[in-house]
Amino acid sequence: MIGVLGILVIVVLGFVALGVDVGHLYLVRNELQNAADAGALAGANVLYSENGTQVNPNANQAAFDAAVSNRVTVFPAGWSPVQVDWPSGTNDGGVQRGHYDPSTGVFTSNASLEPVDLQNGAESSLNADTTFVNAVRVITRTSTRSLFAGLLGVSTSNLSAEAVAYLGFARELNPRDVDQPIAVCQDWLYPADSSRNPCNNYPNSSYWMVPDGPHQVVRWITLDQGPTSDISCGPILDGNPQQVMFTEAMPTVPISSDPTAFNFFRDQNWRHISRCAMNDSDNDGIRETPIDSNNNTIPDRPWIFTLPVIDCSGNPYSVPPLGRVVVEMIWMTPGGSYPEPDNVCDDTPRRMYDRVSGTDWTCPWYQPGCDDPIQRWSMFAQRFEFRDSTGPTLDCTQPSLRNVMFLKPVCEDDDGDGTYKPVRPRTGRTGSTVYGLRGQLAKYPVLVK
Repeated sequence: MIGVLGILVIVVLGFVALGVDVGHLYLVRNELQNAADAGALAGANVLYSENGTQVNPNANQAAFDAAVSNRVTVFPAGWSPVQVDWPSGTNDGGVQRGHYDPSTGVFTSNASLEPVDLQNGAESSLNADTTFVNAVRVITRTSTRSLFAGLLGVSTSNLSAEAVAYLGFARELNPRDVDQPIAVCQDWLYPADSSRNPCNNYPNSSYWMVPDGPHQVVRWITLDQGPTSDISCGPILDGNPQQVMFTEAMPTVPISSDPTAFNFFRDQNWRHISRCAMNDSDNDGIRETPIDSNNNTIPDRPWIFTLPVIDCSGNPYSVPPLGRVVVEMIWMTPGGSYPEPDNVCDDTPRRMYDRVSGTDWTCPWYQPGCDDPIQRWSMFAQRFEFRDSTGPTLDCTQPSLRNVMFLKPVCEDDDGDGTYKPVRPRTGRTGSTVYGLRGQLAKYPVLVK
């Protein structure tokens, strides 16, 4: 009886020892997974430049640093650094940039730094395109001695964990991502007729007038996808107060259909000594640079802001956003239904900063023609190439120049091929769908493995 009891004690102690060892291995494995998750998210979070135009070669270093900053509880050393086998400066081993296909769950390593043109990509084609770098994989490892299993001949366990963080397409615009209650039609940014592309020949391309005859390029919207919108100073300084979902429609109204709103917007934000119309000169999220540099209520700096992009080809009064784009507004004419040409011409500025040349355009009193509003407008419009879709420089006496904003997207040659495209800053969390034909690259990645 005593012998049987002794055997039972040994068996029980064996199970206890096995349980302790298994629990220890689970603990170490979870710590490795946490480190891999942290590394993959850190790398994917900086995988692209802020506006999504260039793959960041330092993403691997960020992933490695985040992973190895973690510790694991190994025996007998105690807290020890996580190990990641990564040859510094490469895309090999335990830290890799690459492509993740959410439809198959497959990660393919890719060291390319060239961005893929996302503007005309469909979801299925982008998922299958392994040249599209959209994820970071991190593999962590460590070794730990067994506490009791060594008695059974198992003295050391080698453990590893893998994580993949995926940077997909956004499903919402974050609060303050939208600066103004105005939406831009994507057909204006990417027209079927390439001769009307507002980024053509950038930086010497024209500023396009809004609205442009039958081609409506912007519409009034609400900043919160609700039925009403306040276009006074306060809400415009704050931007959209809530997330704007890409899956939900927002009411839209043609700009020219509401001259009262147009004039109110212009008076409150464009021609006003206030902090409504301001630029963020250092990209810190705070608008601190006035567009009226000499406080005479006449703007002399382009107004740069970010607007949502919508599809204007369908129902014009309720559509979901597709993304956002950076634009600059160079001038606003007075609103109204019955134009008085002299009023538009009289409004012509004598000074305006030219972002292309980095210099001020000025029309001083001593310059011939500056005292004539029509001639002054002609010089101003020619300098900034104010045109409509037909091509000729706009004449301030023409009736269509009421209720007009002169806008142009800020354009970049993101892949060095000489073709300029509108800047579409990253925004929001990674979703599961490429919305529209031209998805908006997300700012925040998600773990997928």
